[in-house]
Amino acid sequence: MVRPREDKEKLEFYVPTKLANAFRDLANKKTSNPLHPCSSYGAISQEGEEMVRSWIIAHTQNYTQTLVPNIVNPTPKVFKVYLQIKAYMKEKLGDVPHTIAKRHIFDAITAIRGLDPRTIKKWFDLFDQNKCIKFIAGEIWELT
Repeated sequence: MVRPREDKEKLEFYVPTKLANAFRDLANKKTSNPLHPCSSYGAISQEGEEMVRSWIIAHTQNYTQTLVPNIVNPTPKVFKVYLQIKAYMKEKLGDVPHTIAKRHIFDAITAIRGLDPRTIKKWFDLFDQNKCIKFIAGEIWELT
């Protein structure tokens, strides 16, 4: 007999079979105890709760108590140029690094959009406003 859980609700959604199997295996390995064979009972629920909790934290603003979603999607025009910038970097550098110097971003914008300093500043600011890039330290930026 299944006991009803107080203050809990069942969530149902579909994921690819390979992903579900990997999640199930990892959750069971994380909580298994060779001395107690039933120690992984409820492991998937525990890990699922943690997954949902982490997702909510990642997609809401930290300074509010209410769930206010962060704007995570850039406008299509900005995203299109951002993808062109990443493709240029992949062609020029051989790979798109996770963090990169600001001058490399400026070089890519120059190659894609032109030499005018106002254009370069405009696109750099648009990437920053739309969270396509994120300031790390000094002249280092993260490509998201």
